Amino acid sequence: MILIPITGAVTRYLTIPYRVQSATEGGKLHLLWTYELDLADESIFQGVSLGTFSVGTFTNIYIKVNAAGTVLAVSPKFLGRLTWNGDLSQKKIEFVLNTVYESDAGEFTCGIDLSIIKGFVVDKLTLNVYGKSISYVCGYFVATALFLGVAIILSCISIHCM
Repeated sequence: MILIPITGAVTRYLTIPYRVQSATEGGKLHLLWTYELDLADESIFQGVSLGTFSVGTFTNIYIKVNAAGTVLAVSPKFLGRLTWNGDLSQKKIEFVLNTVYESDAGEFTCGIDLSIIKGFVVDKLTLNVYGKSISYVCGYFVATALFLGVAIILSCISIHCM
């Protein structure tokens, strides 16, 4: 269990993803947090968000989920690729990013919204995205033939990319 103190709010995360996540372009990324709230926090809990966070607020919201577990908004950048798979009744926050792009690389912040009374309890991570691996199968064949006294060189090159 990793608990990280955050100024202005009591940290309630019980499990968090690794600080640095890696994904292959075109691949899938799963992000999972579990948390707990005391009774006072239950009464002011507004939902969760994933995005970029700075100076006490979200600067970009990639996806926002209300306290009932309903997705309220998804950024156009992630529309159709970023999904909510969490279960707030089980205190589980889970997002899945399908078809990862290199442009998705950067900082992601998960925020538990405890209203304007306490603000957000946040956890940040960095996503690194790597290009698809390409394998080459190469063959090279050269043959020389004599046709009517003229040397003819035949060659064949094949490249197969996966």
